[in-house]
Amino acid sequence: SGIKIVPGTGMKVIAVDTNVVPLGTKVYVEGLNGAGNYGYATAADTGSAIKNNKIDLYMDTHSEALSWGVKYVNLYILGE
Repeated sequence: SGIKIVPGTGMKVIAVDTNVVPLGTKVYVEGLNGAGNYGYATAADTGSAIKNNKIDLYMDTHSEALSWGVKYVNLYILGE
């Protein structure tokens, strides 16, 4: 999408399947079963493995990504 991610600023960006969620869409990512929430984010990226209802969350560090792991979440579409 061309968005410039600046680590350490709290930016939250997710990768989506654009057939499901258009780029630029504002969303809220809620973790299920006590998993914690990613929070408010923008759909601003895609990926070859991101198909259908899968998303990928941007994390500032590798350790944050490992700590989050793989989770089931609710994704709320807030608007474009």
